[in-house]
Amino acid sequence: LKTQVPRLREWDVATAHEFDSAVSGNSSLRAELMRALETESAAREGKYITHFLWDLRKFYDSICLRILSGHLERLNFPRHLAVMGFIAHRGPRILRAGSGVSRVVGATGRSIIAGCQLSCSFARAILYELVVQLTLIIPGRPCWQHVDDLSHVMAHGTVEVIRNGAIQAATQVINYADTNKLEISEKTAILPDTELNRGIAKAIEDRTSFKLRVADSGIDVGVEVTGGVKRKSA
Repeated sequence: LKTQVPRLREWDVATAHEFDSAVSGNSSLRAELMRALETESAAREGKYITHFLWDLRKFYDSICLRILSGHLERLNFPRHLAVMGFIAHRGPRILRAGSGVSRVVGATGRSIIAGCQLSCSFARAILYELVVQLTLIIPGRPCWQHVDDLSHVMAHGTVEVIRNGAIQAATQVINYADTNKLEISEKTAILPDTELNRGIAKAIEDRTSFKLRVADSGIDVGVEVTGGVKRKSA
């Protein structure tokens, strides 16, 4: 697989949307700084802000190769790379802890191998359609992706636009995760803790039965953020 890395990176660059900070040449820190600028500017302008921090539980362990193959096909992923990758990801494994090793694990079920050169590309493929859908909800308010972390800042001067857009976005994420047999982590949050966002979280729970955590702050690619209320990091 390592000999095919240049071909793989060509696909990454050609396919990845512009809001994917994990693609070669992009920077997760630079992307986070752009989101911080967006939320602070919106706050100073008196706009309503909803910042979703979506995280998927045990993401690599949850990916179903049958479902993944459909996403790869739609995105014209090189078939020979997909076949080579699937052979490696479905192959027998041996677990190692310190100096100890397990017996051969023949049935791996769902999951892909985190250390494989293909894994980040596979993650990009299975979430690509979702990120595109979210980016279209409010023009100029894209959803950013970094592997399995989605950071979506929604800001607007009209409360109904934010409320309706946020409910639509959350419903799409929850339904998409369910359809693709992914599980949303309890670390997922909606920022900041305002009456508007508490109402959005309640509406989402009523629609989907998913209880979304409303928080004063959260971690966005390693940086603590507050949804424009105040700056946590210099």
